[in-house]
Amino acid sequence: NTLKYILDYLLLRDPVVLIKYFDDCMIMRWLWTTAVVFSHILGSALADSILPKIKPFHFSNFLELGMRETVQCAVLAGDPPFDFSWLKDGQPLADLRDISVLKTGDFMSTLMISKLNADSNGNYTCRVSNGAGLDEKSASLSVKSKYNLTFFRKDITKFPIPFIL
Repeated sequence: NTLKYILDYLLLRDPVVLIKYFDDCMIMRWLWTTAVVFSHILGSALADSILPKIKPFHFSNFLELGMRETVQCAVLAGDPPFDFSWLKDGQPLADLRDISVLKTGDFMSTLMISKLNADSNGNYTCRVSNGAGLDEKSASLSVKSKYNLTFFRKDITKFPIPFIL
């Protein structure tokens, strides 16, 4: 009867997305919540944890070669403990000379690039996970040259419009 009361309460609170049954428990997953319901001879218990939700981040506009950049990945909601990881172009950030990551408290991680170069360009993702699941946000970094360079294709031998001196 206690289990039925708990399930009725949860169903009224959020729409159920996924239910899995195991030998001794049932896992119910909502949009932001995962509930594990244990059923045994002594009664029922409910363990409820909330998925992390990350604040979107973005890189500065007009970044040039040699500049520095810092972005923060902050958790707005969810139950700790959190595990932070950063990716570049879908791959975990390796130990790179000009990039470092600093965990600043329980709810924030900071990505620091000490000297932007052409290899800094790419899509950066912050991924945060906890016992309930994960969330991730991404932003694109584009470094511009401080010089106004124009590149010409060698295979073009004529101007596309008449050139008059």
